[in-house]
Amino acid sequence: MRFLKNKFTKFRVLLKGRNGWLVCLILSSLIIGFLGFLVGLNIKSPNQLKAESASPDATPITAKVQLQKIKNLIIARGDIKSTNSYKFGVGKFLLDGSVDKLEGSDILTDLFIQRGDIINEGQNVAEINGRPVIIMRGEKVSSRDIKTGDQGYDVSQLQESLSRLGFYWGDISGVFDSKTGDSVRSFYNFLGYEPLKNEIAKGQLSQSGENGNNKVLDEKASSDEIIVPQKEIMFAPIMPLYVSNTAHSVGYQTPQVIFEAATSDLHIEAQVNQADCQIINISQKVEFTINNRAVAGKINSVCDSKNNIIVKPNEVIDYSQIDKNIKVEIVVQSSDKEVLTVPLTAISTNSSGQTLVNLVKSKDSNYQLQEVQVIIGIKNSEECQITPILIDSIKDGDDILIGNYS
Repeated sequence: MRFLKNKFTKFRVLLKGRNGWLVCLILSSLIIGFLGFLVGLNIKSPNQLKAESASPDATPITAKVQLQKIKNLIIARGDIKSTNSYKFGVGKFLLDGSVDKLEGSDILTDLFIQRGDIINEGQNVAEINGRPVIIMRGEKVSSRDIKTGDQGYDVSQLQESLSRLGFYWGDISGVFDSKTGDSVRSFYNFLGYEPLKNEIAKGQLSQSGENGNNKVLDEKASSDEIIVPQKEIMFAPIMPLYVSNTAHSVGYQTPQVIFEAATSDLHIEAQVNQADCQIINISQKVEFTINNRAVAGKINSVCDSKNNIIVKPNEVIDYSQIDKNIKVEIVVQSSDKEVLTVPLTAISTNSSGQTLVNLVKSKDSNYQLQEVQVIIGIKNSEECQITPILIDSIKDGDDILIGNYS
């Protein structure tokens, strides 16, 4: 501090001396010069201001030409459904396939299946009045109760089913003979039941026999004569079946429909726009994803009255996927190999009607445009295939103009 004080004292003496005015002049000049320098930094000429406020030189917006496969897709939503489904009941079957109201006091005493279960041939699915309801494979439903001596397609179906199950080794004769009766007895015993016999079944047969047959048993029939009631063995054309719906009235009068079941043959039903119906055909491929796995299929039928299409998968879909709603992609067009593609916004047309893309070439920050005439191929909502008229005039990786540039 003493040092600074001494220096300041000497500086005051210098200012008061004979040359003090000169020192002040020099200091003032230095201060004014420094302030002028600072002001000069922020003062710009009109030309400078104009140059700085002018818009920068325009640069083109570009995209790359790409070598790739391209698809034109129609996107829809679809539900996984069963191709074949059946209703099983014990009422009177009507011509439209429905079941009429059951007459009598039959009680659904037990139900051994629920939604999602698999029904195999020979499976006991329910009990009515303590008696079994058994599902077997056969092309046609039985229209009567079958007894010893009867013959027909239903007897043949019964023999074939018992043969597959390992209970019948005779000829498929279509005649309910003693061998068939013995097989029925063995099968029922295996399930834990006794087959109905003439003396037991009298008055218990269903009233839906063909042309009124079997309403009253022959009084002279043998007491060992076996009866297979229509409501105890039901036929389905395809096995196994998957339960899609069941009755919920155990302990009450048997409902018109005990359960509904479907085959494992699944398809996708999707709805499309009316305009899309005009370009969809059965030769087109379909792609969809189930459980994060890509699955391919083909169109089986095109656009019904509700603009629905039916898609058949190329592989078996697990029945657990039924009723799921999935994204469906219909391949209207696709390239078999990689082709040159550009965004749709890169396509332009000149006054002569020629279709063009503009190649962008740059050199020293200068941009030049070169028009290339092309033919448009497959296109979708974002890009299109191009083929240059002049071979090799455009290639993968070239820059092309998007929109306008001048």
